[in-house]
Amino acid sequence: ESRSAAERAAAALVPHLRVCVVDDQALIARQVKQKLEKKVGVESVMKFVIRTQDAVDAFKAYVERCAAGEEEDAPDVFVMDQNMPLTNGELCEGTELVNSMRMSGIEACVMMYSGNASQARREEYRDAGANGVIAKGEDVPEGFLRVWSEFSAKGFDLK
Repeated sequence: ESRSAAERAAAALVPHLRVCVVDDQALIARQVKQKLEKKVGVESVMKFVIRTQDAVDAFKAYVERCAAGEEEDAPDVFVMDQNMPLTNGELCEGTELVNSMRMSGIEACVMMYSGNASQARREEYRDAGANGVIAKGEDVPEGFLRVWSEFSAKGFDLK
């Protein structure tokens, strides 16, 4: 296997990454967490399940604390679901959260985890500030490593 120096460097950082999986379904969040831990070797994966407006607000407050340097273990990578229906009947869109993250000053890698990975949607995700997409149905470890390699090649340092 011939990997570039940048790809080898990106792979070397993977075990030390702090990842936050954001999804409305606890089961999916747990499955993604397990795949990243077991197949990718990420040691620190937290889940943030968003089903209510309170959870949306809590996530935004968490992001603000991360941006302000108040969270010791702020994530290096967010894996973000796009469509998160809330119990009040409203829809929380991952792109809205990503946009607010970027406006807060979060520079972490953001990977959209979506069933809709059409070219138009990929552009929409990037416009919102996402760094790449893992399509639902795609091999999660493979997609994670692909997006991480592209992101880290642009010059990323762990905090």
